[in-house]
Amino acid sequence: MFEGIKKVKKLGICGESNHFYDAPKCLDNLIYLAKLEALRILLYDRYRSDFLHRHPVPCVGSFPPNLKKLTLQGTHLLWSKLTIISKLPKLEVLQFKALKLFGDELGETVWEVSEMGFPKLKFLLIEKKGLKYWKATDDSFPCLERVIIKNCRSLQEIPKGFSDSMALKRIELWGCTPSLVNFAKEIQEEQESFGNNILKVYAYDTI
Repeated sequence: MFEGIKKVKKLGICGESNHFYDAPKCLDNLIYLAKLEALRILLYDRYRSDFLHRHPVPCVGSFPPNLKKLTLQGTHLLWSKLTIISKLPKLEVLQFKALKLFGDELGETVWEVSEMGFPKLKFLLIEKKGLKYWKATDDSFPCLERVIIKNCRSLQEIPKGFSDSMALKRIELWGCTPSLVNFAKEIQEEQESFGNNILKVYAYDTI
């Protein structure tokens, strides 16, 4: 039975977040799932949690090494701790759904992508109202093809380096501000000025 579990390729974990705070290292056991390629962690709060500095995700070095798709929904995480995720060498799909990043309450509303970036990431979804600044270098997302941003109502700009990306094909903005939409369209226009007509920007439910 246990040998079979080690061979699993897709895994979903769902539960009340306080249960994970009681055993904060339980997710570190995911390191033993060497063949795991897709992981989804979905947490919910029955009551408001005050554990602002805790983040129920595996620690550095405990994520499965072959992970290609990661979805975090309802997890409590500091923006500065996203470096943990950037260390995944094969990650292609990353989704932050209704992410409860406690940096919002601590005054940390900046996602500054680490120096190593996300070298193989192709798809990125961010759904978080508190994000105000997203900083990245030109080579942080060299393979990124599609970006979806949902309900980031304080975000005014996306990384300017996207204007130099030859891989980026689609940017979707859902429930975002007109200024963010205009900024994204400026990136599209800049790419078109260089003869690259692949990138398209789509905006829905602009606030």
